[in-house]
Amino acid sequence: MHQTRCYRIEVQNDVDEEVLNAFSPLHVSVAAADTARTVLQARGDQSAVIGLLFHLHQQGYLILSFTASIKESTNE
Repeated sequence: MHQTRCYRIEVQNDVDEEVLNAFSPLHVSVAAADTARTVLQARGDQSAVIGLLFHLHQQGYLILSFTASIKESTNE
């Protein structure tokens, strides 16, 4: 359960990466964005990404999709 994986989270609307990372429990980067949606990427273990999902929910973002890589991440 503590394996580090890469996650892809798509949320509705635009996300300011700098503002989100200021208070996020897990560092995220914007992989793609337009006015309708933003695709975020994060690397961490399962408990960290659950915290990130909760944080996004608290900030009012509608989560459109969530995927995790099958392989363990070797880069940290």
